[in-house]
Amino acid sequence: MNEQAGKKLIQIESLCDIDGVDTFLFDMYGVLWNGQDWYSGVKDVLQTLRAKGKRICILSNQTLVEETFIRLREQQGLVRGRDYDDVATSGALCLQEIKNGLFEKITKKQDFRFYVVGKQNPALFEPIQNHETSILKEADIIYIGAFGKEGGAVLDKEIQQLLLEAKAYQLPAVCANPDVFWIDGEQRKLAQGAAGCFYEEIGGKVVWFGKPFKEIYEYALKVSGSSPERSIMIGDMLATDIRGANRAGIRSVLLTETGVTFYDLQTQNLLLDNFIEQQAKQNGCAVADLTPTYLLSRVK
Repeated sequence: MNEQAGKKLIQIESLCDIDGVDTFLFDMYGVLWNGQDWYSGVKDVLQTLRAKGKRICILSNQTLVEETFIRLREQQGLVRGRDYDDVATSGALCLQEIKNGLFEKITKKQDFRFYVVGKQNPALFEPIQNHETSILKEADIIYIGAFGKEGGAVLDKEIQQLLLEAKAYQLPAVCANPDVFWIDGEQRKLAQGAAGCFYEEIGGKVVWFGKPFKEIYEYALKVSGSSPERSIMIGDMLATDIRGANRAGIRSVLLTETGVTFYDLQTQNLLLDNFIEQQAKQNGCAVADLTPTYLLSRVK
């Protein structure tokens, strides 16, 4: 048992060992899915928890709207109503706010124009599709999208140049995935959060949706009908999953043998204690902000 900032990190063998939990909030990439397939045994765990009367909500920083997420995962073998109950994506929360006038509020214009940097997401922009422009200098706001499956280890020069131009025009940005990295099989690749962070680093303003921001946890709890006290977050990333759960007053489980943290611990040859301290410095926060309640090797 290790200690971080006065908090005891409790190693558990199974999610079934945790008492007082009605709702399990599962991250997807690096927890249930490795970018190419489901980790061995995860469906058995989900179904076992549901058989015990637990509610399963997949809480993901993906920008897929919920209908698309459910359909895609069913094609991949994860079925709602059998393997899980609810889904809350950062894309769904962003869509909800778009319908509520998000871009109008940010730009203070009813006839705003927006430009997409990166991959298109038609379902996300269906309510405002007539406001899109393909000319950056005509835009009032930008949306920072995904890079696609080819996302490498370094932010694409073309993306950087577009963001530099957007900053020169003083355009605000929206990013619906704060993840900087994602796991694709055995590789760690950049996610769209890396572009959002780059935009902030050069002085741009970004409106974020997703973990670690408190609103996505509140949204997930509303979707699942649960409370912070009776819920727990299972994730693989300190800066998003664990930090966000701590902000929302939710207990958390950090996986140490799958996902981004496992990749970083292996490639950097670090102990978890040192890695948490390193990440706290990089994120400008306290060690306690990134300290999980429990440690678990993998969902098994």
